[in-house]
Amino acid sequence: MIPQVKFKVITLEEEFRIREKFREKIKDADTKGLHKFFDEFFMSDQEISEEYFEKQHALAEARNSFERIWAPKNTAFFEALNELYRPDCPNNDYEVLISLGKISPRHLQEKWFSKYVHTEPIKIPLEVGHEIIHFFHFHKWSQVFPDTDTKLYDTNSIEWHLSEIIAGPIANEKTISDVLGPYNFTTSDFYGAYKTKRIENQNMHSYFAETYQRLRKEKASMKDILIEFKKMALMHEEQLKSCYPIKFEDTSAKKN
Repeated sequence: MIPQVKFKVITLEEEFRIREKFREKIKDADTKGLHKFFDEFFMSDQEISEEYFEKQHALAEARNSFERIWAPKNTAFFEALNELYRPDCPNNDYEVLISLGKISPRHLQEKWFSKYVHTEPIKIPLEVGHEIIHFFHFHKWSQVFPDTDTKLYDTNSIEWHLSEIIAGPIANEKTISDVLGPYNFTTSDFYGAYKTKRIENQNMHSYFAETYQRLRKEKASMKDILIEFKKMALMHEEQLKSCYPIKFEDTSAKKN
């Protein structure tokens, strides 16, 4: 059965809950520079409410537009992704919440993620596909490494970083790029560290991407690729974790 992607306008309560969860996540963070990427998470509930009701028409229009863009790509995308991750691929549906927030938080158990209301329509196939690749990746990771604490999937861990890094090479698989369009790994400041930090005379993204491509040419399974990626990540764990876009303060003195 081919999974379906359903688009809906986020409720105000869901918008509040996403932002509250994120604020809890960054409560011990060094807030210097956070406003650049996460400015909306510092808005008051009153400001969020006002913007939410002001943009009801835009939210509805985005929902309809994004759904029209994605619908003709859905079947071919999931068939290609299933082929990469077989056997035992997830077969559940996914929900996209059209939100006022510029980043795309996700809930791995409930199978939803959010998408910014003003995302350029041309970017929707790749951005929706990118998020769904994360769900497939973590599903497979839990099969290959069943003892992994799933809390690591949403924090500064090798599991989180490998999910972000592997999404690019997977999106560039011909069977997937033929559906979604060519994928260029972002050079924005948010993920820029993967492009600037180096491992063995390569930038970090190329280091993993070239290994992925080599293993695919050798007909390696996704299980084998993840095992190799984990070995590589453990060798360079400190460098990977230094790329996390949220920097946390040292709270050990406060606890003492």
